[in-house]
Amino acid sequence: MAPQRGYRRTHYVVDRRFQFKYTAFIVAIGAVIALICALFILKAWQENTELLAISQAIANEINRRESTKVFWMVGVFVLLEVVGLFFWGVVVTHRIAGPLFIIDRYLGALRSGFYPDMRPLRRSDELRQFFDSFSSTVDLLRERESEDIEAIAAALGTMPEGEAKDKLRQVQERKKNAVAGNKSADPAAAPAS
Repeated sequence: MAPQRGYRRTHYVVDRRFQFKYTAFIVAIGAVIALICALFILKAWQENTELLAISQAIANEINRRESTKVFWMVGVFVLLEVVGLFFWGVVVTHRIAGPLFIIDRYLGALRSGFYPDMRPLRRSDELRQFFDSFSSTVDLLRERESEDIEAIAAALGTMPEGEAKDKLRQVQERKKNAVAGNKSADPAAAPAS
């Protein structure tokens, strides 16, 4: 594999459905936990206010002011938690969706008849073992293609000129372009072997 170099993320959201589904799940759990904690805090505050044993009018005014303050503090806390969990969720899910996105692009290149230039995953990416297995498979296939090219070259040296030799040259050229990653040569234009 090529030597590792740093890769910057340019798009954190590469698979909207997957990333937003699990991010929403994380955010929902965080919001529910925060709201449950807020209810316990509010209940404890109301109980403490009732224990003060002061006049009803003063207690009502204190209760109104303080409950508004507590409500806003809890609301701001929950909102900040939800926003923070959302961004954290997108970043964390990108560590899975990013490698899958890259593998999908590599599979597209393979479907088109070309071997992609594989790059290593970033340090924080997940699915390393799967990606390494995929990468070694692509390298093995590329190596087999190179061996096929050499075998075709040897066969071409012993064949007499003719239509079969021309077709074999076309196959050899298609394989060379695939191994080199030459996308300018259309594999669909070359005859099938």
